[in-house]
Amino acid sequence: MLYSMTAYGSAEKTIGDLQCSVEIKTLNGKQFDVYAKLPQSLKSIETKLRQDIKDKLQRGSIELMINLKQFGDSKP
Repeated sequence: MLYSMTAYGSAEKTIGDLQCSVEIKTLNGKQFDVYAKLPQSLKSIETKLRQDIKDKLQRGSIELMINLKQFGDSKP
């Protein structure tokens, strides 16, 4: 298990007409703090995401950003 770290990572995935991009930034720190910027459609899993992050990192400041883009005629 990692206790804390300073890092940055990003990833993108397109499935059909839906594109998902994820960015995560972490900074060392004594406390555990998560800032999550999610689209409204993912707010229901925010608690699960926070717990998954806490299971991997015990301390630090973590910024999680998830963006969803839908292309084509089926835009919401």
